[in-house]
Amino acid sequence: MLVVVWYALSSGYSLYAKIGLREDPEVSDAVLTLMQLVLGAAASGLALGQGAWGIVELASRSPSILLIAAAYTAGAALTSASMALGSVAIAYVIKSTEPLGSVALSRLLLGQRFSAWTLATMLPLCLGLVLACYSPAPATAESAPEAGGGRSTQQLAGALLALAANMGMSVRNVTTKLRQVLRESGGRLTAAGRPKSASGSDVATLGAAAPPLPNPRAQTKPGHLPAASARHCDDSAESGGAPAANGASPAPASRLASPPLAPESPVAVFGAVSLCGSVLALLLVLADPSGRSQSHLAALPGRLAAGSPADVSLVYSAACHAGYTLCSFVALGTLEPATHAVVTALKQLSVIVAAALLLGSPMTALQVLGAAMAVGGVALYGVVRSRDPLRAELRPWHPAAQVLTSRSLTLLAAAAAVVLVAVARPYPPAAASAPQTEPLPLTGPLGGHPE
Repeated sequence: MLVVVWYALSSGYSLYAKIGLREDPEVSDAVLTLMQLVLGAAASGLALGQGAWGIVELASRSPSILLIAAAYTAGAALTSASMALGSVAIAYVIKSTEPLGSVALSRLLLGQRFSAWTLATMLPLCLGLVLACYSPAPATAESAPEAGGGRSTQQLAGALLALAANMGMSVRNVTTKLRQVLRESGGRLTAAGRPKSASGSDVATLGAAAPPLPNPRAQTKPGHLPAASARHCDDSAESGGAPAANGASPAPASRLASPPLAPESPVAVFGAVSLCGSVLALLLVLADPSGRSQSHLAALPGRLAAGSPADVSLVYSAACHAGYTLCSFVALGTLEPATHAVVTALKQLSVIVAAALLLGSPMTALQVLGAAMAVGGVALYGVVRSRDPLRAELRPWHPAAQVLTSRSLTLLAAAAAVVLVAVARPYPPAAASAPQTEPLPLTGPLGGHPE
């Protein structure tokens, strides 16, 4: 049921984004990204009943949130940039290979292994998605001779940005899972890199149950967290801190409202990621030297008050984006990063089919064949992976995971923010008389692929 809601909201996001782009092709990608993230942070704050301060508190005491937010925002922004700079079709083709990046990072950071049969099932999946998503742009008189080497350079740059976007989304998936694994294992990394449980023994498997949610009715001292919450809080799990072993009362809680914000809640993680991503998206808006993003943001309230069809459609699109991204975070709590990437990649097929049914977008015979191959590849992957003898081998104490300390996570997040601002560049608006040489992306300016 979660996957059905996930795919439905994703299709709604893509269709509303396409309608908005048809109404106003001059929409700023950075402003649309900012709208999506702000709505996500606001919705999660209302759902939690904690307000904005609770989300800020979780983000401030959990350095991994900053890295997840930076990777998430970078993946979305780089996808948008790759489509604006290069070819939409090529960007889709490269984005279809995202599961391969998740497999590589899962092996590197989680120590997860995959059998040769499991890896082989990803070939028809990725090839089918490539065929289903690829639609060559019609040749025009202006596009061939005058473009020359400059057009080829732009295509290459767009392809490289799409590869970087894949890496950003894979980092987001694997880091979110690593954060969950470290929390469930009880606490901290020892000198050898193993997660150490609260009792001091090394954790060999992921059999430990998730920590209990704090009971708001439990009798606790004012300003203190319940023992279970203090034992599994993020700052202990990620910065190396451990609960007091002599039975002393836990450290005073921060200014969170009561009941305290549960860090294991996918809604809380999504809210903190959306809030941090909103700051990064605002930096992208302010870094636009052309001034187009700033003017669009300044005129947005007036356009919404006037009932602009383009901006109203984009608000609906942003709301659907917040919903399906939350579904993605919830699904990531129960799925492997590679499996999550497979499900996310298959989501593109639902978007293509929805566009064909609701907007009349044509599907070629090659696309239909690719869709059938992708569906068959996903089914084959599910059967083979469920019987994979290496499936239970998850080693979050892999040596590469030792670099994910509080200080290094903060530095990586800051570096990602600097890179995002550095690569921000204005994309000249298309002339009104110029013919459209490529179809509008079925999934809006962000490619419908921010998970």
